[in-house]
Amino acid sequence: MAFAELVGHYRPDLVLMENVKEILCGRFAYYFSKAQRKLESFGYKVKADVLDLSRYGVPQRRLRAVAIGTLQGEINLPEPILNEEEAVTVRQAIGHLNRIRPGEIDPEDRH
Repeated sequence: MAFAELVGHYRPDLVLMENVKEILCGRFAYYFSKAQRKLESFGYKVKADVLDLSRYGVPQRRLRAVAIGTLQGEINLPEPILNEEEAVTVRQAIGHLNRIRPGEIDPEDRH
């Protein structure tokens, strides 16, 4: 609810929220519903859904709640840019890197 109050105070043209999927379809859905009503009372149009972020280029198969609110009229959540076969896992993205221990620096790392 504090998120909605901050948005109402600062009134940005667009707000984006990403959270655990349960905020939309689980035990925390009540809180999102309350925040959504508050945003709508400030004039925001809000769209929200649970998205598989691996379909948007995040190298991890992960379901997350995403909500977008705007003062500029209707807005839609973006369509996925990848199909399921193109989605990349964390192992595929960084599995080729040398293993290091906490605090170590890879000698091949150009920093």
